[in-house]
Order: sequence, then C-alpha cells, then structure tokens
Amino acid sequence: MRTIETTANVTQDGKLIAAVPTDIPAGNHPVILMIEDLPSIPESKSSKFPYNLKTIRLEGWPKDCTFRREDIYGDEGR
Repeated sequence: MRTIETTANVTQDGKLIAAVPTDIPAGNHPVILMIEDLPSIPESKSSKFPYNLKTIRLEGWPKDCTFRREDIYGDEGR
C-alpha cells in the first residue's frame, strides 16, 4: 500500500481525473478519497511570492546577552 498525494480535477459530469506515478500498474485499485469542501484557488503563475520584501541577515544573540527579569525591567519593575 502506498500513499499518493496529488491534485485531481472533477469534471461537470462527475468524473475524477488525477495523475499518479508511472510505476503504479494499470487496472482497478481500491482507493480512499478525501475532498475539501471548496475547490482550491490556483496559485498565480507569475510569482510564487507576490511581495517584494527586503531580505536581511540576522546573527545570533550576543554572548553576554541575558534575559533575566532584572536585566529587562531594571529596578523599577515594569
């Protein structure tokens, strides 16, 4: 038994069309089908990430950095 995750198309006449790996032998196979309530929205073909965000490089915390309550709030508390 194998688990195959793929996208399928349901036609107007109720037929399901799905692609499976080519090493699955031809013929009838028992399957379990789970369908979401709403069809998925296709992703934009033009860009997988539509936002033009600046990339920054973050380094680790300084070696002498502590997160003790006294260091964060000082003597007066919050």
